Amino acid sequence: SIFTSIVVTNVSAYNDRFLYVPVLGIIIAVVDLLRRQVFRLTEAEPQWRLSAKWARQHVAGLLVVAVLCGLAVWQVSRRLPDWKDRYALFEKDVQQAPTNARLLKNYGGSLARLALDAHRNRDYAQRDSLAHRAIEVLQRANDRYEQVTGLIHLGNMYMLLGRYDEAEPLFDKALQRDPDNRFAKTSLANIYRTRGEYERARALVESIPMNLRSKNDHLLLSLIYDALGDAQKAQYYRQLAQ
Repeated sequence: SIFTSIVVTNVSAYNDRFLYVPVLGIIIAVVDLLRRQVFRLTEAEPQWRLSAKWARQHVAGLLVVAVLCGLAVWQVSRRLPDWKDRYALFEKDVQQAPTNARLLKNYGGSLARLALDAHRNRDYAQRDSLAHRAIEVLQRANDRYEQVTGLIHLGNMYMLLGRYDEAEPLFDKALQRDPDNRFAKTSLANIYRTRGEYERARALVESIPMNLRSKNDHLLLSLIYDALGDAQKAQYYRQLAQ
């Protein structure tokens, strides 16, 4: 429906980015009208007179186009505050569809990003507040439909709060569903390292193909090899992490 979303919006503010699609319909209509005009041009009369005559003959069509253009601008402009950034967007989504698992996962993941940013900035009070909010939202998402990404986000928030016993089963479940998921492997390896289970941590990170490892993965391996007493390999991975 190339015009209908001008009048009736989608449930999700995220999906309403498709409000731009109706503009294509308007362009098609305008171009078609212009095409009809161009093919009618002759040297018998000036172009402005032909244009004026054509406009008088197509008043209804021009009014429809004008109304559709106005509605499109209005609908897009009223959504702009919701599209300010990912956080405003997904928060609005959850307000509109509080039981939608995908939208809850998106919002919870955004809160998780903010919690990690607060941790890096050493704002631990803000980190804990955001992590608890993220856990509440992500748990609601997982209660409705479990996704690997949602499980990893939820596990990472428990890790951030030092609740490793609650985080570990979530990463295990994520790896059961996606055995090659490197994010779940790295997070689980961090738990093993924290507990002093260095061989398990090493094996898990090294199971990630070299071309898929991040600098943080190499840094994690350097810390693991330091703990295992292998200074040569620890230095090797420190260099890769730079």
